[in-house]
Amino acid sequence: MEIATLIYQGNSPKEIAGEINLSYHTVRNHIKSIYSKLDVSTRSEMLVKFE
Repeated sequence: MEIATLIYQGNSPKEIAGEINLSYHTVRNHIKSIYSKLDVSTRSEMLVKFE
């Protein structure tokens, strides 16, 4: 949920990785998982689902 919130706030994967002390690749894997669970393929589609 924390990563999804940071995406919603407009942070890039590198910014998210730095903020929560995870590697860039781990963050990318979490983002892919979030997209899959929401059945979206882009940040824009994800943001529309949050609205």
